[in-house]
Amino acid sequence: MELRTCKRCNKELPEDMFYRRKQSKSGWDCNCKECRNAINKVSQEKNKREKTPEEKAKAVAAVNKWREKNREKAREYNRRSAKNMSKEQRDAMNARKRELYAIKKDEKAKRKYSFMLEFKKALKEL
Repeated sequence: MELRTCKRCNKELPEDMFYRRKQSKSGWDCNCKECRNAINKVSQEKNKREKTPEEKAKAVAAVNKWREKNREKAREYNRRSAKNMSKEQRDAMNARKRELYAIKKDEKAKRKYSFMLEFKKALKEL
């Protein structure tokens, strides 16, 4: 196995410590895996941005579509991830579910109340 020198840290390492890269003449990346991962992490942090509401909605729709098409896979994934959770994680997840349920229930009650007000207003006009 050949040794290569990383351009970033200047360490001489075996080829298996470098990623393959078809674009380069040698077929190997000029930075070792450790340096490449660090470079990528810095780049991701630098270019990180908040998703717009439209992007979030699109992502949620894609996940929901996949879950509809792959119900069994989704259930199995949920079962496996629940088994690997600690008690604190499971409690936090359940608290979040209860919180979301309360919000949805409150929104439903508000919609029902506003509908009743509109209905009563329409009756008075008759």
